[in-house]
Amino acid sequence: MRTLIAFVAVLTMVAVASAGDNEGATVNMMPVETTFLHPGDVVEVEIYGSGLVNAKGFSVVLEYDTDRLEYVDGSFDYSGGLFDGAISPGAALIGNTVEVGAAFVTGGASGDGLLGKLRFKVADGATSGDVLVKATLAKFMNQDGTKDEVVPFARTLVKVRLVAMESATWGEIKVMVR
Repeated sequence: MRTLIAFVAVLTMVAVASAGDNEGATVNMMPVETTFLHPGDVVEVEIYGSGLVNAKGFSVVLEYDTDRLEYVDGSFDYSGGLFDGAISPGAALIGNTVEVGAAFVTGGASGDGLLGKLRFKVADGATSGDVLVKATLAKFMNQDGTKDEVVPFARTLVKVRLVAMESATWGEIKVMVR
């Protein structure tokens, strides 16, 4: 039992020792809710950071329903935000997630503001209903090379109402209704 307590105490000290300047930073997304989108419509999602302290870089992983939404390739844009002038590899698509980020070669970002924006298109075969785009993980790189992981809050959810096309037939007349 004493060994277990000592092990837990060491883990606690390591966790405290590894915390960096950006451990208290947060990530939020806008819009909070978008309604009445049809297949082919595009929604722009903005990612915001707050509480940054001289952050050298950031990475945010967004999860979404790939049956209803498609990431618009090349749409990640971080210009005009906290990381304006940084470099970015763009977006990495892995399964039902997209990871975006940027980093400075020299310097850092502090304060609150836009991290970047990206777009999703409503898939052609999307069915009606709600779909969530949510930040599942965010990391901020400190000047000393350490990374602080931030678990985004529930308020980072983006709710999209999809209104898919439905067909109706009356005799010989076929109608497509949006």
